[in-house]
Amino acid sequence: MDRHEQIKTLAKRLKAETHSNELSKALTHSSFPETTEENNNSRYVFLGQFAFRGYVADILFKFSPGSGTKLQHMLGNLFKNEQLNTLYDKLILDDLIRYGVDFDHKKHKHIFVFGLLGFIHQFSPDEVKQQFVSQNFILPNKHLFNPGTKSNDFQAQCNLLSRILFQEPVFIDITRNENNLWKTTVTIQDAVLASETSVSHRYSRQKALKKALKQLADDVYFIETARPEFSANHSRLEQIRNIKFQQQKEEKLHLQAQKEERKRIENKIKKEKRKADKEELDAKRRITKAEVKKKKESKKGKNTIYRDYSTEEIAAMNPAKRRRLEDLGILTKNK
Repeated sequence: MDRHEQIKTLAKRLKAETHSNELSKALTHSSFPETTEENNNSRYVFLGQFAFRGYVADILFKFSPGSGTKLQHMLGNLFKNEQLNTLYDKLILDDLIRYGVDFDHKKHKHIFVFGLLGFIHQFSPDEVKQQFVSQNFILPNKHLFNPGTKSNDFQAQCNLLSRILFQEPVFIDITRNENNLWKTTVTIQDAVLASETSVSHRYSRQKALKKALKQLADDVYFIETARPEFSANHSRLEQIRNIKFQQQKEEKLHLQAQKEERKRIENKIKKEKRKADKEELDAKRRITKAEVKKKKESKKGKNTIYRDYSTEEIAAMNPAKRRRLEDLGILTKNK
């Protein structure tokens, strides 16, 4: 599957298939050759850093307890570079991004993740954004969401995660069955989280809530199946993982060959420039030398002392003039 098809697949997963060209732009760095200011991901990176981050902040404000300082620290931890790098690897963005040959994309994975988040914020429907936040920011960082209650208050812990993930608390139904046993069922949005049966009313409830908490905290598959409006067969780009290694190797070799060719051309241009500069300098020196010679020759003549004197002229000179010409270096001094 080529990059174009992979981009279309990802756009479809994000319920934004009509904007696949924009998704390609959101994953294209400004260093990519022949990229204009309007055709790279810088604007989507801005949107991801501030708008999508603000969307997550709004979720925390509505459904997570704690002071503003605590929420701020929590938001910072959710968007740490380590978290974004993990998301980059999880979504296998290596196969989708575009960048210049001299750009070290491995040191800037977070840039492409922010570009993707900006695209999601702009074009994906709210339910997709909510699911994306739940699976990639809330669940992997569930340890950050401390309800501030006793560790054995499983209902409070379930309600906290449930409100963040589904915007409503869990529902607990306790009934007695035909065998005179207590049956506790924990549900959310008509989806059963857990169900346990016991002789003890209290133990049945505790066991069911404990199981439901584990389901909410650890089982990402439940998040997908509990929401019928989402596609049940989201593969998270698993098909992309089977792309041929040889194709990647050839692409790397092609990029390396391009780099070496550019370097060869640059060295050739530099060599030609040095040669041209040398020739220009030699030409200037010749011109200057010719001008000096011409200027000196222009001073020679019958009425100037700066000329060649014959033997007869030197013999007929008075001593004062001869000494002067010798001092000026025009005549050779007699030993």
